[in-house]
Amino acid sequence: MLWEKKNTKNPDVRGYLYLRETVYVRDGRTLKRKPKKLGDGSGARNRGKYSIKKDIYCGKIVPMKMVKFLSFKQFIGKNDDEFLDYRLHSDFFIILNDFVDYLINIFEIDKDEFENKKISYEVAGGYLSKITIDFLTRFVIRNGFDEKVELERFANRCLDCGIFDNDIIIALFSKIAPEDYTDFALELESMKKFKVDSKEFNDFSDFMRKEHKN
Repeated sequence: MLWEKKNTKNPDVRGYLYLRETVYVRDGRTLKRKPKKLGDGSGARNRGKYSIKKDIYCGKIVPMKMVKFLSFKQFIGKNDDEFLDYRLHSDFFIILNDFVDYLINIFEIDKDEFENKKISYEVAGGYLSKITIDFLTRFVIRNGFDEKVELERFANRCLDCGIFDNDIIIALFSKIAPEDYTDFALELESMKKFKVDSKEFNDFSDFMRKEHKN
């Protein structure tokens, strides 16, 4: 979860971004080998007992306005067929790094500043920073959960970074999905019916209209 620490000296200026993450605390239970048996129901009572909330500083929030009006497909120079092939066969980090470069380009963010300073750039309804990107790359799909639920969790983490493009969100998800999710991810690529959140940007045209209005 992302939260903003307000600027108390000047309320009109944006404050500082923090990422609140739940961290498991290793304890003696993990060092003991016990025979498998049915649980006694204590898990539900002790849920959260062995985890803590950790706040990670992401940097000062700097609101940005889009300067260049071009789509991601135009940015990487792909036609429709090439773009589909790119999404299906490119590595997770190639797609992610390309989209981060795209955001840096259309919002004219200083790349050296982005790489070397703790700043959270407020873009496309999210916050682009090294910390939020790292948090996205550490996403783990939970075993035994519904595919759509996991995709929604992943999509929300993408939106937190400013990654608003549904095609890219689905493509990234398909790279980290386990084997039994593969057909589901490919089906999404072919159907193109998934919408991450009607309140967010459903496509680049919506994104441009919202940015232009602001």
